[in-house]
Amino acid sequence: MIALQGQGMTVGLMGSQLLAKCIGEQLKGSAGSERQHQLAALNGLPAKFHSQLGRLVDYPWTVSVGPDAQYVLLLLLVVVFLVSALLAACQPGSACLAC
Repeated sequence: MIALQGQGMTVGLMGSQLLAKCIGEQLKGSAGSERQHQLAALNGLPAKFHSQLGRLVDYPWTVSVGPDAQYVLLLLLVVVFLVSALLAACQPGSACLAC
C-alpha cells in the first residue's frame, strides 16, 4: 500500500468542513427562522456542494490512484502481447492446439 492512500480521513474531514461552509453561506442570506424559509434557502446546495467537493478531492484521488494505473497498463500490454502471440501461432497449417 502506498503511504499517500492514508489521506481518506483528512479528505473526509475537509469535505465535512466544506459542507458546513456551504450550508452557512446558503443560510446567511435567509431571513427568518421558520423552517420553510430555511429549507427554501438550501435550494441549490447539493449542486454547489458536490461541485466544490469534486474539486477538493480531485488531487488527492489522482495522487492516490495514479500509481495503481501503471499496473493496469502493464497487465493490458501483457494481455495484448499474449493474444498477438497466440494469433501468430495459429496460422493455417500450423500445429495450434487452440484452433
